[in-house]
Amino acid sequence: MLLKIKSIHLPIIDSTNTWVKEHLDDLDPEILTCVFADQQTKGRGRFARKWNSPKGVNIYATYYFSLPSTEMRLHNLGQLLSLSAASVLKTYGFHAQIKWPNDLYLSEKKLGGILCEVIKTKGRFNVILGIGLNVNMEANALKSLDQAATSLKVEAEKSFEIESIIDDLTREFNQDLSKYKDVGFKGFLKEYESLLAFSKGLLTFYSHEGTFEGTFDSITEEGFMKLRLTNGEIKTLISGDVSKKAID
Repeated sequence: MLLKIKSIHLPIIDSTNTWVKEHLDDLDPEILTCVFADQQTKGRGRFARKWNSPKGVNIYATYYFSLPSTEMRLHNLGQLLSLSAASVLKTYGFHAQIKWPNDLYLSEKKLGGILCEVIKTKGRFNVILGIGLNVNMEANALKSLDQAATSLKVEAEKSFEIESIIDDLTREFNQDLSKYKDVGFKGFLKEYESLLAFSKGLLTFYSHEGTFEGTFDSITEEGFMKLRLTNGEIKTLISGDVSKKAID
């Protein structure tokens, strides 16, 4: 069942995820709320990385909704939003890929990232799902970032209407979330694997367990990555960061 949708537009804040956490008591857990800002002063991504958030050029948004405390499939929600974003971008003529678990890539450069946080209150999981997407960022600004990045404007050589993309993404995610509640991540697995970046070649994987090297093997029905290590062992990875191994 689709959720009712509410949008909240803010001019400038520290972080959309932070704003949602600070206003949980004011938000309806039974609807899908999209909070988006023109600028963030303290945007962040996974592993507490700083997310560059200049004014008026990119998407800085957070989705808020809740799930019953008996629902334990929370780790897939970031992957689900990455799939929703890839589907919307396809309608704009872009063929984005997903770097496991939920970064968005175009032309082998980072286009966007997703940060999922969960707060349990009153028998429910409050899901706070943030997305940053480079839309109209200029090439010279992208060069100042600490990794290879791109934007829709750089790729298409034209500007895009940010709020229209947000509206499209909200509708798509609402539909995907409804399906996910019924069938789980296995209903999206084939599509997810087809969009996976870094599925070929030697990879380096960083996690709390250590650093591993190997090649991509598969994605499990739970959304975990199976990595074939250089010694032939299959390692199932639940969380962490993956990158292409540099060729000497």
